[in-house]
Amino acid sequence: MSNGPRRHIVPANSIGFFSTTESGHRRDRRIYCRLKRNSRTFATTPDKIGWSRTVYGAGKGRRFDHDGYFAKFEPLNNDSVTALLHEEGAWKNADQWINLVAYVASRITRNPDRELNSAEEFAKWKGGGSIGYPLNLQRLSAAALRCRWEFITSPAQDFVLNDRGFVGIRHPGWQAPALFVPLRRDSAVVIGGGARHRKQLAWQNGGWRISIPTTTIDSELTLKLNAMSWIGAREECYAARPQPLENAAKYHLSVPDEVKNLALANDYVYPILGSTLDECVADEMLLLRLLGGIRVREDSDDPTNLWI
Repeated sequence: MSNGPRRHIVPANSIGFFSTTESGHRRDRRIYCRLKRNSRTFATTPDKIGWSRTVYGAGKGRRFDHDGYFAKFEPLNNDSVTALLHEEGAWKNADQWINLVAYVASRITRNPDRELNSAEEFAKWKGGGSIGYPLNLQRLSAAALRCRWEFITSPAQDFVLNDRGFVGIRHPGWQAPALFVPLRRDSAVVIGGGARHRKQLAWQNGGWRISIPTTTIDSELTLKLNAMSWIGAREECYAARPQPLENAAKYHLSVPDEVKNLALANDYVYPILGSTLDECVADEMLLLRLLGGIRVREDSDDPTNLWI
């Protein structure tokens, strides 16, 4: 196993979006990495960091390799998502948002600790279940659809990305647990907020658009979020420059223990997963309905506006 191929936990292409370099393949662009074990910061490229030769091993058996399965979701985090993140106003392209939902869910699912947590969850349910990655991705995709979403931009300070690709936080406005997911060095999403949140869809300019707010934050809040990413990292964090990494590592020492615990929680997806089997089934039924195509009710007074 130790001589097997490299398997990235956070896709190298996704780490490349945090580089200031604009040319060349994203996995070969200059990035900075800081290690938790010795606080060393160094320049490198995404292809050389964030990987393991033993990842995706729990419960799969020797002949199963889910890296190829997850690779199909990596292109969903592409330039169309960049356009979505920087689109002005609350109304976003619904198709691009669905791509982002699938990508975020795949990022959470592919984390190696998630498989072990799923095994514990299923063991508690009388109905049993599989701990296979495809099933976990379906569950998380359905749950992510139901979550409250918010786009965040940080024009004054770069975000830090950890080697999980996300971290648990408490959203100050929602007063609820959430997952903070950096996607670009200046853009991120937050999902959670009590798990179930209705969203408005509207037919505009020949396509469905979804209402999701965007919040611009200052350097102080960015530093706090970066510190949480540092705390929640398994082994390392990445950024476009050394300074955000060093600031996050220094600031995390002043974070209260009750806040740190959100980043260190064993089951870090609890802010979005249904707490009962009925809730999980309801999430997946919504996912299946959307996969079949959005249908306008014939008896609706306003067929150009829907709620999901």
